[in-house]
Amino acid sequence: MAERKNELDAAAQEALLALPGVSRARADALNRLGIFFPGDLLRHYPRRYQDRRNAKTIESSLAGEQVVLTGQLERCRGRRLGPRRHMLTATLRDDSGDLDLVWFNQPYLEKSLHPGDFLCVFGKVGEHSKRLQIVSPEFEVVASGVDGENIENSIDLNRVVPIYPLKKGLSQRHLRRLVAGALEDLHAGRTGDGFPGVDETPFDFFLDEGSLREKGILSDSDLEPGLAEACQWIHFPPDAPAGAADEEGPLGLDAREYWEICRDSARARLAFEERFAFATRLWLRGQQFRECETEPLETSDSLDEKIRSIFPFRFTGDQDKVVSELREDLESGRPMYRLLQGDVGTGKTAVALYALLVAVRNGRQGAIMAPTEVLAQQHYSTIRKYLAGHPSVRVELLTGAVKAAQRRELLDDLAEGKIHIVVGTHALVQKPVVMKDLGLAIIDEQHRFGVAERSKLRNKGREPHILVMTATPIPRSLSMTVYGDLELSTIKERPPGRQPVQTHLVRLEKKADSLEFVRKELQAGRQAFFVYPLVEESEKLDLPAAVAGREHLASEVFPEYRVGLVHGRLSSEEKDEALGNFRKGQTQILVATSVIEVGIDVPNATILYIENAG
Repeated sequence: MAERKNELDAAAQEALLALPGVSRARADALNRLGIFFPGDLLRHYPRRYQDRRNAKTIESSLAGEQVVLTGQLERCRGRRLGPRRHMLTATLRDDSGDLDLVWFNQPYLEKSLHPGDFLCVFGKVGEHSKRLQIVSPEFEVVASGVDGENIENSIDLNRVVPIYPLKKGLSQRHLRRLVAGALEDLHAGRTGDGFPGVDETPFDFFLDEGSLREKGILSDSDLEPGLAEACQWIHFPPDAPAGAADEEGPLGLDAREYWEICRDSARARLAFEERFAFATRLWLRGQQFRECETEPLETSDSLDEKIRSIFPFRFTGDQDKVVSELREDLESGRPMYRLLQGDVGTGKTAVALYALLVAVRNGRQGAIMAPTEVLAQQHYSTIRKYLAGHPSVRVELLTGAVKAAQRRELLDDLAEGKIHIVVGTHALVQKPVVMKDLGLAIIDEQHRFGVAERSKLRNKGREPHILVMTATPIPRSLSMTVYGDLELSTIKERPPGRQPVQTHLVRLEKKADSLEFVRKELQAGRQAFFVYPLVEESEKLDLPAAVAGREHLASEVFPEYRVGLVHGRLSSEEKDEALGNFRKGQTQILVATSVIEVGIDVPNATILYIENAG
């Protein structure tokens, strides 16, 4: 497998190096953009477009307006204004006149600008000393001192031009030419060995045009492009008659409306191709799982009764339904691959423990992997509490915090099958971890793990059953369910005694009253989350920040209480410590950003105060 990958990598590099003007440095820059084969250029879509069809003349440009100008560079000179200030000035001339271009503190631009170059310039016209100027314009060298006749045939001028995401070492002009070359090869049918990127994802499952039109997916309209046409349109929307906005082009549309519709049609067609390929792949992946065989786990009614007896409560209707779905999967002889979603406090952990105990009673091992040590400790404590009267089931915790001597002992016991259930973090997927007979792997907050990590945990056993859980389902998780890669179970019903959540929108003038309500909850021994949209204050965004909010709450609003802070810039250890202190009740208020979205269960926290929730 590794040799095959190396062969593909080498072939990809050689294919890129064969393109015009692509050095090894530029090939590396293309790789950083996700472009490994020439065909990948077709899927490096423009970030935006610039309409260069109606470039103004310098003479007709007015101060205060945004303009696109084309002209020839007459001079370019840089000078220092002080120890840390630099100004680069240039003169752009067209047939109607000239103006000044000015850049501050960008001395490196002198290497890119040379007298005689033809430039396309975009920016806001200003005025200084009775001369028109553009400060810090966007620009592109569209030709290096060639005559104006060749400029008329440029793919960089007199048309709607794509603007691409770039990496250092690439220019818009060069990337545009590479894409244009890839499009020429696509239309000419040269998409074989040199273009595996086109023959592979996401175009390998596309339907022929006739089938799409027959099924009503595409209409017979001229603005419903085929695949090759859609690739052309997304990069270079077709020209329509240029001119004033009221000049009508094909289909009675003015020039701008025409290219916008073509662009949008191309996007829709390519989105369909990618969605179809994605759905097909997920279906095939689901089929592979369903065709695998594994050892069935017996789930008799007597075992069901024994397992339920360890819980000091009756399962809700939703929990019963999910348990039935799990039992059916575990007995089927096919590996389970199921997503269990439900809000914090709906009882997902109890259902997960039920499944783990089924595996244990069948002589297999179970593992549950959480994204943080705090969440792993939470699961470990909960499971130990439920199994307090059942010492025959050994449960252990394996995280990065475990000392070396204890870790060696745990690893030996896991390999010998002495540990029945192991709860841990990423530490579970490390190479030294060997399990004697993993029968069920549970991944909590599954979107926090990469595909590789989930695969490594799965490979710790012989086609183990997989249950992934989340309190915060993401669109990809849901779409995987829809297209058959994951079976879906949902718990909505809360256990009896859980109070319904009340949500209140507070106006700024009532903020003092809302903080007084929080104070009363704290005085009653409760805890509160305060969630902020930013970590630190920003000059660009007028939004409250967590760091400043924590200082304000601790010193001015609630000085009598301990206030913790957690956000994404802290190390994993610092985050775990802050969350752990709050969970233990050592801090009464926790100021946070969205980092708390992982399902931390703090039953004593009755307030979630969200700043700038709108």
